[in-house]
Amino acid sequence: MMQATEQNKWRTLICVVGRIEEEGVVLLIPAWNPSVEVEIGWDLIPGDIAQLMVPRYRCFARVNIGAERAEDLRFEDWEDWKA
Repeated sequence: MMQATEQNKWRTLICVVGRIEEEGVVLLIPAWNPSVEVEIGWDLIPGDIAQLMVPRYRCFARVNIGAERAEDLRFEDWEDWKA
């Protein structure tokens, strides 16, 4: 099994904790650190997914879960969990 490195991105569950209306959302990324909330801006989230993001919403994205710090996390290929 491959080990998560800082650059490798893995399909990862994303849990929305809250919204910062003008700025973005607060997320939990259990595969990275289940006890640290991460704030990201709306500009990092595709519009079709962003409009669904309310507290308790779940989705997937490819994330570099080997990152040491929240500010080093990178997201791509967002998908609705129901898709």
